[in-house]
Amino acid sequence: MSLPFRCQPPSAPTRGALTAARAPWSQLVLVCSECMSRRQDVVGEERLPLRKWLKKALKRAGRDDIHVTETECFDLCPKRGIALACSRELQDRRPLRVYRRGDDPELLMKWLLEEPQPGPAAPPSSGGA
Repeated sequence: MSLPFRCQPPSAPTRGALTAARAPWSQLVLVCSECMSRRQDVVGEERLPLRKWLKKALKRAGRDDIHVTETECFDLCPKRGIALACSRELQDRRPLRVYRRGDDPELLMKWLLEEPQPGPAAPPSSGGA
């Protein structure tokens, strides 16, 4: 069985050391599983759930370097929407995105395929935890 990634062994094996693994993609798109289960929306002519639609659309665009997966709740909980995050925006502390029924799904593709632009970072949280 072939794995989709290559494990890089540590230079000196030590007990309890983590092994690095190189992912075959450069971007990660996270879709909130709680929003997905609560909304049950379908997207596009294929009438697929958002995550599946994104995966098919990225495959059609020839972009296997972008991986789409569901994740636990972001605690954003938009009314009548699905929360999404993109790794390139998370590293810049940009706000999460919300897809709502009736939004053009092609705008999601445009957002994912656009070249990263430096933008304003979200203000640091003032709460302590």
